[in-house]
Amino acid sequence: MANRKLMILASDIAMPQQEHSDIFLLVEMRILSTRPNGNNEGVTEAFIDEVVTHQEKYACLPLYADVANLLRGAYCNLGHMYDCDTNSFGTKQIGSITELRKVNDEYGASLIGQARIPKREEDVCNALMELYANGMLKFSFEIQYTADATVEENGVLYVDADDRNALTGVAVVSVPAYSESVALNLVAEQHGKPPDEGAEARNEGVENDMTLEEAMASLAEKDEMIASLTARAEKAEKELDNQKTMKDEEKASYETDKEALEAELAKKENACAELNEKVEALTKDNAKLESLRAELNQMKQEKAEAEQKQKQEKAKSFAELQGLDMKNETVAKAVDEADYQMLAELLIAKQEQEKPKYSIASLAGDGFSTKSEYGDLV
Repeated sequence: MANRKLMILASDIAMPQQEHSDIFLLVEMRILSTRPNGNNEGVTEAFIDEVVTHQEKYACLPLYADVANLLRGAYCNLGHMYDCDTNSFGTKQIGSITELRKVNDEYGASLIGQARIPKREEDVCNALMELYANGMLKFSFEIQYTADATVEENGVLYVDADDRNALTGVAVVSVPAYSESVALNLVAEQHGKPPDEGAEARNEGVENDMTLEEAMASLAEKDEMIASLTARAEKAEKELDNQKTMKDEEKASYETDKEALEAELAKKENACAELNEKVEALTKDNAKLESLRAELNQMKQEKAEAEQKQKQEKAKSFAELQGLDMKNETVAKAVDEADYQMLAELLIAKQEQEKPKYSIASLAGDGFSTKSEYGDLV
């Protein structure tokens, strides 16, 4: 059975502060757990064990994000960006999962991962920190699995350990399947300085024996973040409005072009109908013409036959009057072809045969001898 893509949103996310780096922004997250999500989908503990045991297989597991929406502050539109028509994703890789481990907690067995996002992508890191500061940094994961390598219990589909099943990536999203899918801590050190002891307290807000000045600074910082988020949201909303206006204008232009094309098409259809009528009329006239031509040819043939018969009758009368033998094959052929030249030759031949022969007495020689008809006359 063909592989399928299963998107399951992560159950928990954390950004630890026990480590720091000048190169990467570090993110620790709960990638998945055995607790089923809102879509009645989940994984078995054996699947988690398989991932942890074969970390070389999952080295540098991709961390994805919809970078376009992320950079323009459209934080409510983040997702896997999966297109079922093209079977492709619109997200881009922004980092990698470098560590994987298993823990047992209130969600059952969980797969915990640590991701690294390069700080050279400053705008991406700033957006992630802004999401974290406002409790909006959330993740989901992607699994490729085969349907016959799953387990179903109490209406929940669990992806089990199998060579055909694999964890293929993690993505930043806006709406996870679990309400607790929020970031807890953030590591964003500068110039390699490790976090101080009060960093965690400052991330949480006005608490843990903060001074008034520190509390005011923290609140001012959060106000700036809120103002920045509001500005980004307004910019994103304006862009959406502009896009909607452009689409409306394109739609209106399309409708106008469509009406013009339909009118032109109707005009051409009418012209085609008129031409078809003319063709039909010409076809009918041509049929009449052919009928008349056939009738004329018939009349010509009949006339020729009558004329030939008349000539034959005259030739026959001539032959009979001249006393030619009508039973003679040559005479009959000359009569049939009305060949008067042949009849004349036959008549001359007949007359030659009917002329009398004369014998003339010659005094020469001993006794009489027979001469030609006119020769040796005395």
